[in-house]
Amino acid sequence: MIPQISTIDLLKLASGDVLSLQIYKFQGDYPPRSLTDRPGKKAYIQANLHGAEIVGNAVIQQLIEYLTALDADQLQGEIWLVPVCNPLGVNQRSHFFLQVGLIATMVKTGIGFLGL
Repeated sequence: MIPQISTIDLLKLASGDVLSLQIYKFQGDYPPRSLTDRPGKKAYIQANLHGAEIVGNAVIQQLIEYLTALDADQLQGEIWLVPVCNPLGVNQRSHFFLQVGLIATMVKTGIGFLGL
C-alpha cells in the first residue's frame, strides 16, 4: 500500500532551511466501503517529541516498511505516522545525545546513583 505523504512547513531558519512535518497516511479498505458505512478506526503515532529521540523514529520507519508491504484490503481503518513531530528539537540535536553523555559520565564516576 502506498501512503499519502503530506508535508507541512513550520518554520524557516536563518540559514534558509525549512523545518517541516511529514505525515504518512495509510488508508485501509477492509471491509470495502461499498459494503459498510463504517470506515474503521484511526491511529496516530508520532516520534521525536522531545528532540533527537531516535528509538521512536526507528520504530516508525519499520512501521512504514511493514504497512507499505500490505495491500489496502489488509488494513481496516487509517494510520497516520509522523516520524518527526518536533523538527526544531531534532535540529538542535541536544536531548538524546546529551542524556547519553550524562549517563556515561554518571556510570564512570558513580555520581547520581543511590544518592552518592
